[in-house]
This record gives sequence, C-alpha cells and structure tokens, in this order.
Amino acid sequence: MLQKIGLTEAESRVYLALLKIGSSTIGNIIKESKASNSKIYDILDRLSKKGLVGEVIINNRRNFEAKDPSRIREMINKRKEEIMEIENIIPKLEEMKKYSEPMQEAEILQGTSGIKTFNELLLEGLNKGDTFYILGAPKESSDLLGAYFQEWHQRRAKK
Repeated sequence: MLQKIGLTEAESRVYLALLKIGSSTIGNIIKESKASNSKIYDILDRLSKKGLVGEVIINNRRNFEAKDPSRIREMINKRKEEIMEIENIIPKLEEMKKYSEPMQEAEILQGTSGIKTFNELLLEGLNKGDTFYILGAPKESSDLLGAYFQEWHQRRAKK
C-alpha cells in the first residue's frame, strides 16, 4: 500500500522495519528490512526527504527512526494537490493536440479485433443514404466472424 503513495518497495520495507524496531542503527535496519547494504543510506536519505525518517546520534552512533505515520496523510494530500494541478492543464493539452494533429492517411488494424474496429468506425461515420464499398474477404473470415458480420449488417441496414 505504501508503494501506491509513491514509496519504492525498498523504501516501504525500510520504513515498516523502522516502525517495528524503533530507533535503530544501520545494521539492524538492514537485517529487519532485508535492504541492500549498498543502498541503505540512499533509501534512508529519500525517506528523510519525504519526512518519514529522522536521524539521531546516540553514543556517537547514527540511529534512524520512523516519523509518525500521520505524515503519510500529508504525502497523500500533496499528491492530491499535484493531481489537481495536472487535471487543470488537461484542457490546454487537449487544445494543443487538436491543432498539432497530423492528417492520418493510413492505419493498420490486425486480427479479428482489427476487422471489428474497422467495421465499427465505418458504421459510426455513415449517415443515412451514404454509399460505401466493401472488398470481399476469404471464407475463413465468415467462419471466424460470421455472427458478428450478420449482427453488424443488421445495424448497418437499420442506420
């Protein structure tokens, strides 16, 4: 669950280990969290920057401790604010895309889902009285999509 709010797997393990064991030295943190020796300081530094871990000196030794889990709520609120900011720029991005979209000249659709997609797009674009032309298809297509073609043809005729 901690990964869903932006912690890595290693950060989650280290934070949970510190909650469990309390103020601790590097050796105990590594042992409890099974974090990599070479990355433990980097993980602790990232957790510290996120406000989830603090450092204290006890008997001239660095000890690390988990901060109150209520700080996670602050992280969630910050993420919500960031998401809202992104949400606000989506209309501007859509407007930009509308003007920069190149004319599409060809599209490749594959397999039975491609055939269905093509037919649905074709049906969507048709208006009453429009004419459209279809090329033939091998017998295998009827075997694979016969029921779909029949249902599609009924919708096409109705439209």
